[in-house]
Amino acid sequence: MGELCKIVLVDDSDDDVVMFKRYLARHPRLQLIWRGEDGNQAIEYLSASGRFADRNQYPWPDLLVLDLKMPNRDGFEVLQWMQGKPNMPLVVVLSSSDLPEDKLRAAQLGATMYQPKPFEPEMLDHVIRRVLRLCDRKRQSQQITGISAPLPLQDLDQARPDVPE
Repeated sequence: MGELCKIVLVDDSDDDVVMFKRYLARHPRLQLIWRGEDGNQAIEYLSASGRFADRNQYPWPDLLVLDLKMPNRDGFEVLQWMQGKPNMPLVVVLSSSDLPEDKLRAAQLGATMYQPKPFEPEMLDHVIRRVLRLCDRKRQSQQITGISAPLPLQDLDQARPDVPE
């Protein structure tokens, strides 16, 4: 069994958060370390501002799961803020938007994965498995290079023997 994958979830929908947590619980290697409700909170967490300065209490995430349509700053603004900053977590966008232009913009701003909402149960299971593979690939990349680097998305959907389907 591999290391824990630490996840920060930023979504203003309590219903979506409950569903995500329910499916996340089926995968003990994935650990939700914090949940925010808007883009301002996401940026505060990632920049270690204010109460988030204590990284023992608010550890650095491997993965940021981000909604796009939120109050205050939206997910696009968070992605823009992350641009050019070193060692940012991988980003999985879960959004109610299925618009091609939103998917393209998210990818251009650095999102690693984009999944439209709402989820069918089997689709959310698939998303969680992909998240686990993203974390594994990020760790492998860090072990090889010593730094956090963007990962190519090819082969993410291929089954791996060490990741349960």
